[in-house]
Amino acid sequence: MEVKKEILPKSRVKLTISVSPIAMGEYFAQALEKLAAGLNLPGFRPGKAPLSLVEQKVGEEKINQEVLEIALPLTYQEAIQKEKLAPLEGPRVNVKEFGKGKSLIYEAEVDILPEVKLGDYIKIKVKERKSEEVKEKDIEMVLKQLQRQTADLKPVDRLVQKGDFVEIDFESFLGEKTLPQGKSQNHPLVIGEGQFVPEFEEKLIGMEKGGKRKFSIKFPPHFHNKELAGKEVSFFVLMKEIKEVVLPKIDDPWASKFGKKDLKDLKNSIRESLQKEAERKEEDRLEQEIIEKIAQISETEIPESLVFAETQRLLQNLIYQVEGKGLKWQDYLRNIKKTQEEMVAGLKKGAEQNVKVSLVLGAIKKKEGVEASEQEVEEEIEKLKEQKIEVKDEDRKRIKNILEIRKTVERLKKIART
Repeated sequence: MEVKKEILPKSRVKLTISVSPIAMGEYFAQALEKLAAGLNLPGFRPGKAPLSLVEQKVGEEKINQEVLEIALPLTYQEAIQKEKLAPLEGPRVNVKEFGKGKSLIYEAEVDILPEVKLGDYIKIKVKERKSEEVKEKDIEMVLKQLQRQTADLKPVDRLVQKGDFVEIDFESFLGEKTLPQGKSQNHPLVIGEGQFVPEFEEKLIGMEKGGKRKFSIKFPPHFHNKELAGKEVSFFVLMKEIKEVVLPKIDDPWASKFGKKDLKDLKNSIRESLQKEAERKEEDRLEQEIIEKIAQISETEIPESLVFAETQRLLQNLIYQVEGKGLKWQDYLRNIKKTQEEMVAGLKKGAEQNVKVSLVLGAIKKKEGVEASEQEVEEEIEKLKEQKIEVKDEDRKRIKNILEIRKTVERLKKIART
């Protein structure tokens, strides 16, 4: 078997593989034996009929198909081993010559793991920023949020006022057209919190329980839903419930509901939590800056197959986020006036950067000899299981790589800080 290798752009390789007529004769014989085993011919036990008779009965097209199914995988594997290649995906095959008594000549194109020319990452230094001190107003804001979350809702027999909790049924219309996502029943709402367009909430003030109201609102020109931006939308609302929001007093007994001994203890806990969050954000910023700088000074080709896979991952994440908010993906696309193809095109640049960063970190991991022990892998698997995440045997390699990349990033942060 002869193999010619041609290096293509974007870390792609084309192998031209030639298999001699003699070697192909062996593959034809294997194919006929396999076909004969599944063939029932009168007067012969399965698999014992003369091959010439099998060939006549089965036909040239089916034999050729069986030969290629045997020969292509075997000769391709032999070729990549001979050339010491590590393909990232299955090959794209183009058969150039094939037939009984002939050579098999075919081209196999495949993406391979590219070489990475690392920049001098040892010299990269970053300036740490001191996390801002938590201010009293930040603590007060969290206390107010907790206060609202623990408020009592007291039914009242009066008209709706600002600050009330209400439940409404509503429908919305653009002209004569009912909006697909503009209908809801028993919808909870606190008047004045800005969950809807402010003017919508204002229109509910003064309604009575069981009351109905029709009104129109002109949406802001920069509204996030492009279909509604700057348009006049009509609403029909039925008031189902009106409740007064009774806020608890922020004091020691209230703080004890959160497992704290008094209000001072709760404030200290909030301060500590906010401080840790600020430090985590600074750590994330620092990490991102280091990785971006290393990617900028490093060079590598980016295989299209990896970009495609990463683009699809980003797309699926976006779909998950949209549908997690109760929206249908196709409705979301219509609202923002984009096709899925346009969304994919928009995600591609980010996918390319993600792939480059991954390749660069992988190269540094190899150069620095970073490894995760079996014990570390087991501990990570246990953490995932505690979160009710199923871990299969085939996931171990991926988990090990994730841990090693984490350790690589930690090493880079340590280098950048010294």
